[in-house]
Amino acid sequence: MEPLSESSAERLRGVRLLLIKPSFPVKTSWAYSALAADPEHYLPAERAESRLAEWLATEDAPVRDLLFNNFEPVVFRKYIPLPTLKKRLERELDLPVLMSGSGSTLFALIENKEEVGSVRECVGDAFGEEGWVAEARIV
Repeated sequence: MEPLSESSAERLRGVRLLLIKPSFPVKTSWAYSALAADPEHYLPAERAESRLAEWLATEDAPVRDLLFNNFEPVVFRKYIPLPTLKKRLERELDLPVLMSGSGSTLFALIENKEEVGSVRECVGDAFGEEGWVAEARIV
């Protein structure tokens, strides 16, 4: 594994993320077991390497082209509020949204501050006061 070139790393610097934590957890051991039982959702290493190489070779390729999570199909099948919220954010706000790791946290790539309030509203509608949203930035 090689580190990203300075120009590729620069493309990621400053990218803003919203972390979206639902009101419930996904047990990590369950998620790994479910994925192992349904292995067609694994992105083969060759395909992952190919996606990265394509992104690196295309200087104006958006970060969203890199996003993929093997866990989403199996976790989303059991935890219906996650794909429901993801689809709403993608449809209504045109945001790229992905589950982080084995869940239950989602993240959205944002471009402007106005989107934060809209995401908070959607999360509140979905999970009430127990769900939360936090903003982060890649440095």
